[in-house]
Amino acid sequence: MTSPRTNAPQDLVHVRSKLLSMAEEGRVDELVEVVMGLLARVRDENTALAARLQNALRMLYGRRTEKVSAEQLTLMLDALGKDTPEAARDAIGDEPPSEKPNPEPKRPPPHKGRTALPAHLPRKQKVVRVPEAERKCTDCGTEKTCIGYIRSEVLDFV
Repeated sequence: MTSPRTNAPQDLVHVRSKLLSMAEEGRVDELVEVVMGLLARVRDENTALAARLQNALRMLYGRRTEKVSAEQLTLMLDALGKDTPEAARDAIGDEPPSEKPNPEPKRPPPHKGRTALPAHLPRKQKVVRVPEAERKCTDCGTEKTCIGYIRSEVLDFV
Protein backbone atom coordinates (compact mmCIF):
# COMPACT_ATOMS: atom_id res chain seq x y z
CA MET A 1 0.00 0.00 0.00
CA THR A 2 1.08 3.59 -0.53
CA SER A 3 1.78 5.97 2.30
CA PRO A 4 -1.16 8.02 3.58
CA ARG A 5 -1.64 11.37 1.87
CA THR A 6 -1.30 14.37 4.11
CA ASN A 7 -3.50 16.69 2.02
CA ALA A 8 -6.73 14.68 2.40
CA PRO A 9 -9.78 16.77 3.42
CA GLN A 10 -10.56 16.60 7.13
CA ASP A 11 -13.98 15.03 6.59
CA LEU A 12 -12.42 12.12 4.66
CA VAL A 13 -9.62 11.27 7.14
CA HIS A 14 -11.87 8.83 9.01
CA VAL A 15 -13.03 7.18 5.78
CA ARG A 16 -9.44 6.82 4.58
CA SER A 17 -8.30 5.24 7.86
CA LYS A 18 -11.25 2.82 7.79
CA LEU A 19 -10.46 1.78 4.20
CA LEU A 20 -6.76 1.30 5.02
CA SER A 21 -7.58 -0.85 8.05
CA MET A 22 -9.89 -3.01 5.91
CA ALA A 23 -7.13 -3.44 3.30
CA GLU A 24 -4.55 -4.40 5.96
CA GLU A 25 -6.93 -6.97 7.44
CA GLY A 26 -7.35 -8.58 4.01
CA ARG A 27 -11.07 -7.81 3.61
CA VAL A 28 -10.63 -6.84 -0.03
CA ASP A 29 -14.11 -7.90 -1.20
CA GLU A 30 -15.74 -5.83 1.55
CA LEU A 31 -13.40 -2.94 0.75
CA VAL A 32 -14.39 -3.01 -2.91
CA GLU A 33 -18.10 -3.01 -1.98
CA VAL A 34 -17.65 -0.03 0.36
CA VAL A 35 -15.72 1.94 -2.28
CA MET A 36 -18.31 1.06 -4.95
CA GLY A 37 -21.11 2.19 -2.63
CA LEU A 38 -19.35 5.49 -1.94
CA LEU A 39 -18.74 6.04 -5.65
CA ALA A 40 -22.37 5.28 -6.49
CA ARG A 41 -23.55 7.72 -3.81
CA VAL A 42 -21.23 10.45 -5.10
CA ARG A 43 -22.37 9.78 -8.68
CA ASP A 44 -26.06 10.02 -7.69
CA GLU A 45 -25.50 13.27 -5.81
CA ASN A 46 -23.51 14.66 -8.73
CA THR A 47 -26.29 13.73 -11.17
CA ALA A 48 -28.92 15.38 -8.97
CA LEU A 49 -26.85 18.56 -8.61
CA ALA A 50 -26.16 18.64 -12.35
CA ALA A 51 -29.90 18.35 -13.04
CA ARG A 52 -30.67 21.19 -10.60
CA LEU A 53 -27.98 23.33 -12.19
CA GLN A 54 -29.28 22.54 -15.69
CA ASN A 55 -32.82 23.53 -14.67
CA ALA A 56 -31.57 26.75 -13.12
CA LEU A 57 -29.57 27.63 -16.22
CA ARG A 58 -32.52 26.76 -18.45
CA MET A 59 -34.72 29.09 -16.42
CA LEU A 60 -32.09 31.81 -16.60
CA TYR A 61 -31.28 31.55 -20.30
CA GLY A 62 -34.22 29.56 -21.66
CA ARG A 63 -37.21 30.59 -23.73
CA ARG A 64 -39.56 30.76 -20.77
CA THR A 65 -40.72 34.12 -19.53
CA GLU A 66 -40.16 33.03 -15.96
CA LYS A 67 -36.46 33.53 -15.47
CA VAL A 68 -34.25 33.19 -12.44
CA SER A 69 -32.42 36.34 -11.42
CA ALA A 70 -28.66 36.28 -11.02
CA GLU A 71 -29.09 36.74 -7.26
CA GLN A 72 -31.27 33.63 -6.99
CA LEU A 73 -28.83 31.60 -9.05
CA THR A 74 -25.93 32.80 -6.89
CA LEU A 75 -27.78 31.75 -3.73
CA MET A 76 -28.44 28.31 -5.21
CA LEU A 77 -24.80 27.89 -6.23
CA ASP A 78 -23.64 29.00 -2.78
CA ALA A 79 -25.91 26.35 -1.28
CA LEU A 80 -24.13 23.74 -3.40
CA GLY A 81 -20.89 24.56 -1.62
CA LYS A 82 -17.35 24.99 -2.76
CA ASP A 83 -17.62 22.14 -5.28
CA THR A 84 -19.56 24.34 -7.70
CA PRO A 85 -18.13 24.06 -11.22
CA GLU A 86 -16.29 27.13 -12.48
CA ALA A 87 -18.38 27.11 -15.67
CA ALA A 88 -21.50 27.69 -13.58
CA ARG A 89 -19.91 30.57 -11.70
CA ASP A 90 -18.74 32.09 -14.99
CA ALA A 91 -22.25 31.82 -16.42
CA ILE A 92 -23.74 34.16 -13.83
CA GLY A 93 -20.77 36.52 -13.59
CA ASP A 94 -19.59 38.46 -10.55
CA GLU A 95 -21.47 41.69 -11.15
CA PRO A 96 -25.23 42.19 -11.38
CA PRO A 97 -26.65 42.82 -14.83
CA SER A 98 -26.68 46.47 -15.78
CA GLU A 99 -30.00 48.22 -15.97
CA LYS A 100 -30.99 48.88 -19.57
CA PRO A 101 -32.58 52.26 -20.22
CA ASN A 102 -36.24 52.03 -21.04
CA PRO A 103 -36.74 52.10 -24.80
CA GLU A 104 -39.35 54.34 -26.36
CA PRO A 105 -42.88 53.19 -25.55
CA LYS A 106 -44.36 50.89 -28.14
CA ARG A 107 -46.95 52.36 -30.43
CA PRO A 108 -50.38 50.80 -30.28
CA PRO A 109 -51.11 48.50 -33.20
CA PRO A 110 -53.20 50.00 -35.99
CA HIS A 111 -56.95 49.75 -35.51
CA LYS A 112 -58.13 46.49 -37.04
CA GLY A 113 -61.87 47.11 -36.76
CA ARG A 114 -64.17 48.93 -39.11
CA THR A 115 -63.41 52.50 -40.03
CA ALA A 116 -65.85 55.30 -39.28
CA LEU A 117 -68.52 56.08 -41.85
CA PRO A 118 -67.77 59.09 -44.06
CA ALA A 119 -68.94 62.46 -42.73
CA HIS A 120 -70.91 63.37 -45.91
CA LEU A 121 -73.47 60.57 -45.38
CA PRO A 122 -76.79 61.70 -43.89
CA ARG A 123 -77.45 60.66 -40.30
CA LYS A 124 -80.74 60.17 -38.50
CA GLN A 125 -80.89 60.09 -34.74
CA LYS A 126 -83.16 57.46 -33.19
CA VAL A 127 -83.54 57.47 -29.41
CA VAL A 128 -84.61 54.21 -27.80
CA ARG A 129 -85.88 54.98 -24.32
CA VAL A 130 -85.97 52.55 -21.44
CA PRO A 131 -89.52 51.29 -20.82
CA GLU A 132 -91.41 53.10 -18.04
CA ALA A 133 -91.59 49.95 -15.89
CA GLU A 134 -87.79 49.60 -15.83
CA ARG A 135 -87.11 53.27 -14.92
CA LYS A 136 -88.00 52.84 -11.24
CA CYS A 137 -85.97 51.03 -8.60
CA THR A 138 -87.69 47.84 -7.45
CA ASP A 139 -86.45 48.26 -3.86
CA CYS A 140 -87.21 51.92 -3.04
CA GLY A 141 -89.45 53.07 -5.94
CA THR A 142 -87.37 56.16 -6.89
CA GLU A 143 -86.63 56.94 -10.51
CA LYS A 144 -83.23 55.75 -11.74
CA THR A 145 -80.79 58.27 -13.20
CA CYS A 146 -79.21 57.88 -16.61
CA ILE A 147 -75.48 57.19 -16.42
CA GLY A 148 -74.66 56.95 -20.12
CA TYR A 149 -75.70 56.23 -23.68
CA ILE A 150 -74.70 53.71 -26.30
CA ARG A 151 -74.23 55.13 -29.79
CA SER A 152 -73.99 53.17 -32.97
CA GLU A 153 -73.99 53.99 -36.65
CA VAL A 154 -75.63 51.71 -39.15
CA LEU A 155 -75.31 52.04 -42.90
CA ASP A 156 -78.67 51.37 -44.51
CA PHE A 157 -79.53 51.06 -48.19
CA VAL A 158 -82.92 52.25 -49.38
